[in-house]
Formats: sequence, C-alpha cells, structure tokens
Amino acid sequence: LSLTIKPDEITAFVGGSGCGKTTVISLISKLYDIKDGQILFDGVDQNELSKEFIRSKIAIVTQAPYIFNMSIRDNLLMVKKDATDEEIREVCKKADLLHYIDSLQDGLDTIVGEGGARVSGGQRQRLAIARALLADAKIIIGRLILYGLASLLFQFTSQKWRFTEGFGLLTTMSDFYSVYRH
Repeated sequence: LSLTIKPDEITAFVGGSGCGKTTVISLISKLYDIKDGQILFDGVDQNELSKEFIRSKIAIVTQAPYIFNMSIRDNLLMVKKDATDEEIREVCKKADLLHYIDSLQDGLDTIVGEGGARVSGGQRQRLAIARALLADAKIIIGRLILYGLASLLFQFTSQKWRFTEGFGLLTTMSDFYSVYRH
C-alpha cells in the first residue's frame, strides 16, 4: 500500500471485514511496529517518534465512545484542563452540539450519566468529536461511526473544520460504501 494524505484531506478506508482497515489504522497509531516500508508524519519517519507523541496527536471517535459520569464540561476538560468556556463552546459548536447543550436546563453542567446514558448515541459521538477538537488532535479517526454522523463529519471537514489551523487528517472507516459516495 502506498498512500499520501495531505492536510485537510478526507480519506476513507472502506471494505468488508478482514480487508485491512483496522490494520492500517493500527499502523498509523503505532500499535504495531512496521517491519517493511515506512510511515512518515510531515516527512519524519514514524520510527523516530515515540508512541506517546504519535498517540497524543490522534483522536479516535468510535460508534460508541465512552463518556464519563460527569458534566459535559468535565468530559471536555479531561483533554484540556485549562480550557475556557469560550473554547468549550466553540468546539461544541463545531461538533454541532452547542444548540443541544443550550437547550438543557443545566447547559454545560448537565451530568450525562455513566457511559453517557442520559444522552443519545449521536450526542455521545458529537461530544467525542468536541473532545477531539479541544485536544487539538492533528489526526481524527472516525471508526465505525453511525451513518448520519459519517455524513456530518464530511460536512464539518468541508465547512466548519476547514478554518481549524493545522488540522491534519480525518480518516473514516466503514463497511458501508454508500456513506462515502459523495
């Protein structure tokens, strides 16, 4: 496999079970050491970078992201303890979550329940996207995301995230080709 992904590009790994989507993501995340070939980040060989450094630049949004039994604000502060309310509201806006938060009686201080039990699956994913943006991840990987949110991620990348300086890559994976036809 030879692949070059530039900043602001969207790359989708699509295919059936066992075709290698997870292997590619595992190699990018340095979960596996590569034996042949190389992976470069901004021209630097992955082997010259620590696992910790690489992983600090990657955020993964799964179909069922784990949300902690605390407020929306505290779930976001986990990735950036000194984030201001303005920064939090901005990433929530980009993740299409702010309108929902503003409709809640306690707003950002709303407790979401263990695993995010008090919010929908889509809201949990949006909260995970907001967390990734607040963490200033350079690579955001959407793994097996819900159909509706796959389209939403594409919309964010083309419209709302475009001005996020230094945003490196959005990689989405799905077995559903129809999500990526546009």
